[in-house]
Amino acid sequence: MSAELLRHLRDQFAFDDAPRRHDLAAYHVPFDVLAPGGPSPERTLAAATRRGERLVVEGSSGRGKSSLLASVLGEDAEGVVPFLVPMSAEPAETVTEPRAMAVHLVQTIVAAAKRAEVLRGSEDEALREATPTRVVGRDQLTGRVGVTLGVVAAELGRQAAGGDSMPRSATAIFEVVHQLLVTIATERVMPVLVFDDTDRWLGTAFDEPERLVRAFFGKVLLQLRDFPCSLVVAVHPRYRQRPEVSASIDRVLTTRIDLPPLPDFDAVARLLARRIEAHVEADPDPGRWHGSSVSDVLAPAAVERLFEHYRRGLGNELRTVVRTVHVALATACDGGAELITVEMIDASVASWSDAGPGS
Repeated sequence: MSAELLRHLRDQFAFDDAPRRHDLAAYHVPFDVLAPGGPSPERTLAAATRRGERLVVEGSSGRGKSSLLASVLGEDAEGVVPFLVPMSAEPAETVTEPRAMAVHLVQTIVAAAKRAEVLRGSEDEALREATPTRVVGRDQLTGRVGVTLGVVAAELGRQAAGGDSMPRSATAIFEVVHQLLVTIATERVMPVLVFDDTDRWLGTAFDEPERLVRAFFGKVLLQLRDFPCSLVVAVHPRYRQRPEVSASIDRVLTTRIDLPPLPDFDAVARLLARRIEAHVEADPDPGRWHGSSVSDVLAPAAVERLFEHYRRGLGNELRTVVRTVHVALATACDGGAELITVEMIDASVASWSDAGPGS
């Protein structure tokens, strides 16, 4: 049975280290469960956004920032309407020029409202067309967030029909954004602008990444400070190495959330257990996997070894923990194994990393 379970998890990409956003929420394990005893990032984020605070969620790539934001500021968020503002795929002008950012915000908000209106009118049909086959996550804007946006969609469309009719001046466009946010707030919810992918500017795909960072945090973000909404920005710690950037972050984002590291191998087990549970629960015949746990997938020593790698060679990244298991799971299935072993974990790390315990 264990070998069959392993094949099921492999076929469902249960340990995909880059899942879609709405799958992230399904996989999320609260940080106060992973690292009990400290402050809860989830409770802090939820309460602060409802109050309209401006927050920085700080952590290196792969530490769980996106997972946290998808979980707390997802489709079932209470008292808020989050807008995920994509950045890394946008032209440099959007990142560096306030007017371009304002246009981007208008388009983001109006697109979300229009989509919510479509879902409100024919939700099942829209979901069939818009949602790829997937067993875990749910598509965006189908819960309370979608209902709220559906109510105000007509008014939002009246105020800002789209980029073709956008005013010329930056001041006028910022006023459009302001009015859109005020309209949403009349529904007694707090709009939230969420910037989740600014750490991707560190990648090699971007020309002059330091210029992007300085302009966004030093000029563009400053212009968003007075909007009637909550503001959440995920930030890589390396941005703090420049004093002027660090000062800009603190000037605008007044509430800071740091993500704790995993304290022990039990936390690693909890992280993996949620992945297993999600795909057992979503199976058309979940009864055949009833009672399955981490011990049915990984040998106890393999979980301990995984924690060693996490501390010493994987940069304390949750993403690399999951990636390691993903590769090891394929090895186990290819060999017809009943469990993922220590040797498979070591081989997985070695296949894409030069680091490991004792190195």
